[in-house]
Amino acid sequence: MPAAVQISVKGKAHTTGAKDDSKRIRGAYEEKKPPPPIVAQSISNVAFLEFVIISRTLRIPPTYSPAENPVGPEKENSRTL
Repeated sequence: MPAAVQISVKGKAHTTGAKDDSKRIRGAYEEKKPPPPIVAQSISNVAFLEFVIISRTLRIPPTYSPAENPVGPEKENSRTL
C-alpha cells in the first residue's frame, strides 16, 4: 500500500558546552561531516517526539514497520478437535 501521508520535520539545533567542543562540532558541520553520535541521537529523539505529537494531533495512524509484520508461511494450528 502506498504511503498516504509524509511528515518532514526540519529545524535548527543549538549546542552548549565547552568552547573546544563547540568549535569542533561547528568545524565538522562546516566541513559537511556528520555530527558526533550524541548530537545526532539528541536531534533524532526530539524529531521523533515532534513526529509523534504531530501524528497524534492529526489522527494519523502509526507507521507499520515490516519488522512488525513478518512474511512467511502461516503456522498451522496444532490443536486437534
